[in-house]
Amino acid sequence: MSIISLDPYMFTKNNLNKYYFLSEDSFKNLNYKVELSKKLINSKKINENKNFSIHQDDQLFWAFYIFKNGYEEYHLINNFFIMEKNIKIENVIKIRENRDLLKANKIVKSAVENELANEKTISLITLNALALIYKLNILYIKKRIIYVMNYDDDAVINCKNIIEETTNKNIDLISMDKEIINQILDDYYIVNNVSKPINALSYYKVNDLINIGKKLNLDISNKKKQILYTEIVNFINN
Repeated sequence: MSIISLDPYMFTKNNLNKYYFLSEDSFKNLNYKVELSKKLINSKKINENKNFSIHQDDQLFWAFYIFKNGYEEYHLINNFFIMEKNIKIENVIKIRENRDLLKANKIVKSAVENELANEKTISLITLNALALIYKLNILYIKKRIIYVMNYDDDAVINCKNIIEETTNKNIDLISMDKEIINQILDDYYIVNNVSKPINALSYYKVNDLINIGKKLNLDISNKKKQILYTEIVNFINN
């Protein structure tokens, strides 16, 4: 065997460089896989936790994204700004394609389009429209009010997509057992029409307002109908 034939196996500068670059690429690839695994593990843990806070400005939009796509997809996003803009534009088109569905559910298409295209954050009305189009079940809890967006075939008590508004007007994504969901459905004031959380005064009898006041933990003693109604409206809107 000649010395030339042994060249590929010798510790020459060229051979060491080839080995170095190969190792560096492999190392980078390994690092990527490790980081990816960490993200997936962490997202699984978050999904199993009781609370998860969203730190992007449009919290309701990203809550919708997580409910639709999962925590794993959310944690793999590199540029939230671009992703948010792109998805919102896609959903403006989706809203236009489902105008009849929105109309049947008394959702104003133009208002939803405007929020998606022009506003910094979406409201519960737009979240409700997106839930309708994508057939999601979402519960939004605010103080002692529970907004029910129930658009798939599963029972409300099985809902996994639960948002709780905090005292500083931020939101947490939370998990609840069926028993607790069932309990708050009994105890809290339920809003089924997100666009209209309470009807006009003439819709209610005094006893109706008393029952609503009790669910909201308001002081209802010795109050006239108009005063009670005003206090309920203020509670809901604040």
